[in-house]
Amino acid sequence: MKDGYEVRFRQFEDRMVRTGWSPCSDNRYAFAMGKTDKLEYFRDILHVAKEHHIDVKFFISPVHVRLQEMIQAANLWNSQEEMKRKLLAEMVAVYGSDLQGVALWDFSGYHSYAQEMVPQQPGIPMQWYLDSSHFSQALGRKMLDVMFAAPAAESSFGVQLLPDNIDEVLQQQRVQQIAWQTGHAGLSQDLHQRTVAILRDKAINGTACKAAAN
Repeated sequence: MKDGYEVRFRQFEDRMVRTGWSPCSDNRYAFAMGKTDKLEYFRDILHVAKEHHIDVKFFISPVHVRLQEMIQAANLWNSQEEMKRKLLAEMVAVYGSDLQGVALWDFSGYHSYAQEMVPQQPGIPMQWYLDSSHFSQALGRKMLDVMFAAPAAESSFGVQLLPDNIDEVLQQQRVQQIAWQTGHAGLSQDLHQRTVAILRDKAINGTACKAAAN
């Protein structure tokens, strides 16, 4: 990689803050924007899978801690948690509380993989990430091991979200976030400052969205 991972990470992170999560000048996130309703698509998938007796497993990606910091700095952490709650609620509405035949795995959080150090110099490889959001095949294999209960699956990586554990899982992730920020204050501050600067420009030059937030 000619420019190195640091350049790739920064470019991806800045793009996500500017338009990836929301193109709106007020930075709102919503499942429905205009004629597109992502939650409706998800609901349709659930109904088709249940109708045809297809066992389905969904997962929330193990994004790097750098991107999670920028999610928080962009005031979208609550929206991220609400997204997880809504996905689970849709699954319960279609399958019932036992969720037989469907699962939602959460691999986000401040686990050891997501904390992989990003090399500052070109030519140094990373094991688990291609950028702040896209993970390597090696990490993908570990996720598959967990979701399909392989003998080599790691018990501390990933958690299946259920109606009776989601509150605890989300709270644990907040605790992990605070611990990471305490130990990496300089990097956390840099990520937050970059996010704020982009949002300041976005408020002036972003799209004025009219769709109501979910």
